[in-house]
Amino acid sequence: MQIVSFRRDDPGDRLKAGFAEGGVVVASAEIGYPDTVRELLTEHRDLVPAMEQARAALSSGRGVDIATVRLGPPVPDPEKILCIGLNYLEHADEAATAVTDFPAVFAKFRNSLIGATDEIVMPGISTDIDYEAELAIVIGSRAKDLSVDQALDHVAGYSVFNDVSARDIQFRSNQWTAGKILDTFAPMGPGITPRQEIADVQALGIVGRVNGMTVQDSNTAKMIWPVAETVAYLSGILTLEPGDIIATGTPAGVGLVRVPPLWLKPDDVVEIEIEGLGMLRNRVAAAGALST
Repeated sequence: MQIVSFRRDDPGDRLKAGFAEGGVVVASAEIGYPDTVRELLTEHRDLVPAMEQARAALSSGRGVDIATVRLGPPVPDPEKILCIGLNYLEHADEAATAVTDFPAVFAKFRNSLIGATDEIVMPGISTDIDYEAELAIVIGSRAKDLSVDQALDHVAGYSVFNDVSARDIQFRSNQWTAGKILDTFAPMGPGITPRQEIADVQALGIVGRVNGMTVQDSNTAKMIWPVAETVAYLSGILTLEPGDIIATGTPAGVGLVRVPPLWLKPDDVVEIEIEGLGMLRNRVAAAGALST
């Protein structure tokens, strides 16, 4: 089961929380729970009862075919999107960057978030657009100064994330943020798989494809800073809130290091897939074609 944000295929509709399984989705409000994902996570640290009620509702025929709705980013309105850089040794090696004692941390913002099938829109100021397949952590309850042993108790679940990057802008200075925060540069979804449904988050295959060609193929077991360590580390820096998103870094195979570089261009299709969590499939659109 996944927690999703969805709306009817009408740009005027507001994204609402739902539970999806077996190709069917039921709105959270229909089973007595909050109407947005962030409210759901804030008010219900334990999601198991809600999941059980959602399964009962789906099995009784309630809900709608997920193909008839449009999925947004699972948390459309997070307070924070924190990102970890160079978290796989092979990626650090291909980028010719030494592993540091502490993870590199940068931010994205809500404007970058799009859903699992929305379009990545090329910016007018860059052509060096890269893909980055990543596991995303979604925080489920307020967390500050956690130990590694406590960290996973504050995680709601996991999702698929693409840390799209404008490399020429990113490397204009030693601060990466400018190349990371462009509109539509954070595809995420299709939903949040609750942590209770993932036996081992450090044993998930992660694959990236461009136009059907596999460009990244790795496993979360290869993270330098695993999920629990990452959450604990960040909670020592700032308070994590329900709905906060943490993108955990990308494995080797990014377009930047290929010869010649593999930059995304209009009409390319980027797929990011993580075992047990689903797949993003985002078309690249030309500048000025911002989707609704």
